[in-house]
Amino acid sequence: MLSPLPLVAQSNEGAAATQESPVLQEEPQDIVYIAKWYDTLDSIAERFNVSKEVLMAYNGLTSEKIGRRQKIVIPAHPERVVVPAAIPVPEETAPAEETQPTETEEGTLEAGADSLQSLVERIGFSLRELFRKKQPDEPIHVGVVLPFNAKGQLNHSAFDLYSGMLLAARDLDKEGIQASLTIFDSKNPASTLDDENLRRMDLIIGPIAPEDLETVLDLCPRTTAVVSPLDPKALVLAETHPNFIQAPTPAEAQYQDVADWIRNDFETGDRILLIREKDAEPTPLVAYLDASGLAYTTLELTPYEARSAADRILPLAPKNGTLHALVASDKETFVNEAVQQLSFLTYKNIDVVFYGPAKIRTFDLIEVENLHRVNAHLSCSYFIDYNNARIKDFLLSYRALFGAEPTQFAYQGYDAAWFFIRNFATPERDRERMTRLEDRKYRGLQSDFLISDDDSGCGHVNRAVRRVVYGVDYTISLLNQ
Repeated sequence: MLSPLPLVAQSNEGAAATQESPVLQEEPQDIVYIAKWYDTLDSIAERFNVSKEVLMAYNGLTSEKIGRRQKIVIPAHPERVVVPAAIPVPEETAPAEETQPTETEEGTLEAGADSLQSLVERIGFSLRELFRKKQPDEPIHVGVVLPFNAKGQLNHSAFDLYSGMLLAARDLDKEGIQASLTIFDSKNPASTLDDENLRRMDLIIGPIAPEDLETVLDLCPRTTAVVSPLDPKALVLAETHPNFIQAPTPAEAQYQDVADWIRNDFETGDRILLIREKDAEPTPLVAYLDASGLAYTTLELTPYEARSAADRILPLAPKNGTLHALVASDKETFVNEAVQQLSFLTYKNIDVVFYGPAKIRTFDLIEVENLHRVNAHLSCSYFIDYNNARIKDFLLSYRALFGAEPTQFAYQGYDAAWFFIRNFATPERDRERMTRLEDRKYRGLQSDFLISDDDSGCGHVNRAVRRVVYGVDYTISLLNQ
């Protein structure tokens, strides 16, 4: 099994590594060492011939991750340091017992493994079947497969993902849910990423890239859930792998939500306006709008005409209702011109509400003021509400544990680990609630989960969407759905 990887803090870009010598204090004679950008807790422990557990206890650290220029106190008498219990950290999984079930290429269990009845019980691929521990009396064994690239240029996004997972494991432990995290570096040729090690996992989170995910799916048993934590392109794997779970919400779910949102907001006297680029291929948004059965007016414009389209839009606006507007284009310049022209209508006391997918938020050309003026309603896969009490608690905990600010990857790692590990801990008597995931949504820190309990032989896809509103009062709020 691959040894636990040290968490290495990311250095500030452009900052030069300093070469200070350890600073000695007179009384007591501890050593205060200032960590360099390349240091890890393991390397510091080896340098001063003490264990990393002693360093963590003496410095009040609850994580192995340290930051550049962080002061680490080396005790003068390490033998006197009392080492308390630590938060869950990745550890080597015990060797498999000889009776551990193995899976052949034909998908059947080898002789001497599970009984026929056990095989029948686990042959389904619904969430209820996938979310079942292989060893009920043991902690939930989670394989974390990420491209750490510990032997080369470190992938800090992977470490941020993992940091979020560690924090989720700690919080779950407070609730009495124990999880054992075993990490595999998918970019390390020496990693023991093989079928024997993966077979012992109850749940696998990662890798990120679709091709790496497919490799893991081919190695692990078909009764082991494999979660895709980040890449939307991995969605295609759900077509052929029933134990695959796509955590990121696909763009199609955003388009569907836009159409549903308009239907919910539409009232008598309102009008729906779809702005399209002339002679351009229609975006998927048009198909979902058509499928909704809503009546709408289409305005086709060339990029040149879009620059002064307010006069053409004005006659299409209702006199005593709301203009629900959409722009069916992926071109940033065209969308920017259309939003700007819609904002001009608000100066004529036209009530405008603009709808779109999360991609709108990535367009730098669009002025945020215009999004507020058109009361933008955006369907997003990710959004962090910093006014939320859970977010504030997470920020304080993350800063205390890792000495850094969490990135979006840390939030995603926390949400994915919390949701999937938590559902593995669901008591058997409550297992039926997994069939009602369509009627309830788990709200995470930056993303939500709404996954159907499907047993059709295809994978499982998260379809939860967050609705974000740019208010005319210049607020940005997350709607409770």
